[in-house]
Amino acid sequence: MSLAAQVWAHVRKGNGTHMGDRKHLALFVPALIAGGFLLAACGTVVQPTPTAAPGVAGAGAAQKAAQALAAQLKVDPSDVAVSSVEAAQWPDSCLGIQLPGQFCAMHVVDGYKVILKAQGRSYEYRTDADGNMALPVLALTWHREGGIAGFCDHLVVDQTGVAVATNCRGELPEEVARSTLDAGQLGQLQTWLASLSPFEVNQTDDATADAMTIRLSFHGQGAAAATNADRRAIEEFAAQVYATMSQE
Repeated sequence: MSLAAQVWAHVRKGNGTHMGDRKHLALFVPALIAGGFLLAACGTVVQPTPTAAPGVAGAGAAQKAAQALAAQLKVDPSDVAVSSVEAAQWPDSCLGIQLPGQFCAMHVVDGYKVILKAQGRSYEYRTDADGNMALPVLALTWHREGGIAGFCDHLVVDQTGVAVATNCRGELPEEVARSTLDAGQLGQLQTWLASLSPFEVNQTDDATADAMTIRLSFHGQGAAAATNADRRAIEEFAAQVYATMSQE
């Protein structure tokens, strides 16, 4: 049994804990705290840990995440349901969701992983401890670099369809555009998310003057492995979204 589980087992005894057990518990708690600080100092991301009940703070954070999703989808908050809430520690002040050019303070942030349901689809949000920061996780990240034209294009799209296009040719990334996918694009993206499991693409042409590198990270929630045709379709989808946004 893990150290945290042993502590929890003692805590659950409540008022029935004997004096000897309480002394034993007193030895466990500092060790658990010290272990947490050690993980943070090493930069290790502590994975979300399920909670028996989110409690007042967790429920409040989940509610704020639901309100954020309702606002993005333009639906009534009552149409968004909270499916689950898990305590989590995120690796930085951006909750581990960093956009190009964005500064994130590198310190562990306590918060929650919240799964929401709306309009028949699931959405994953990350929050801080009180829910004042509530962010949807990314659906995909696409990067294209090289070619005779000297491309350096970057696109991120979150699960709600918010897309940020960035030009990275300069010393600092420059935001080209920020918009929301149209209904057709969002529907296609959500179909892929629901059916396909996560995958990575890192493709570089042979060393020629117009060699191109394309990287794609897709954060699917489904169980099916993406076929080569799926991967090509999502790459083309991302390139088209970027092209459309860069012309606006």
